[in-house]
Amino acid sequence: FLRTMMHVSSWMMASKRSREKMARSMGIMDVRLISQPDRRANASAATMRKIGADALAFDVRANLPDVPVRTLVIAGEKEHSAINASLPVFQDRMPNCTARLVPGLGAGWIARDPDLYAATMKAWIRQETLPERLAGV
Repeated sequence: FLRTMMHVSSWMMASKRSREKMARSMGIMDVRLISQPDRRANASAATMRKIGADALAFDVRANLPDVPVRTLVIAGEKEHSAINASLPVFQDRMPNCTARLVPGLGAGWIARDPDLYAATMKAWIRQETLPERLAGV
């Protein structure tokens, strides 16, 4: 199903209107970067399909126990269920991983709540307690 959806949506990336709508859905309200009159899509439909196929085939589960660095994995609650289902996998299999969920927001949570993002990064870098708003998985 995801492969089919990626195939169909790859053609939509050529449309300036579609790119703007996708950007807005991720919380990017200033779409001038992708809306300049002479601006074309950053990638062709064929490239987008290849990226999608590679992403679907990519599987790191077997290697997660070998990742020694502190890792923070965060997803918005309204992201695709496969993304949210991966959070506990990362947290359980990586020895130094913390996974959190941003309630009420989706993939564009960073743009929609930059203050939460800044507070999260500050706490993570300082090795302090993460903001209470972030839900455990």
